[in-house]
Amino acid sequence: MPLLENMTLSESKVLADRGYDSYALIDYIYEHGGEPTIPSRKSAKVERHLVEKFFLKLKAY
Repeated sequence: MPLLENMTLSESKVLADRGYDSYALIDYIYEHGGEPTIPSRKSAKVERHLVEKFFLKLKAY
């Protein structure tokens, strides 16, 4: 994360828009003591819904 390397993240809240919603960035912020505040991608709701439907079908069997 070249942009964040020059910043001190310990006990900081990092704000970003949903375009930066990646696990690599979120993990990087947590590892350096910060707390990310990034909204989920719009497609995350659809993906979550599909996963929940899949598990409901598995439970039925």
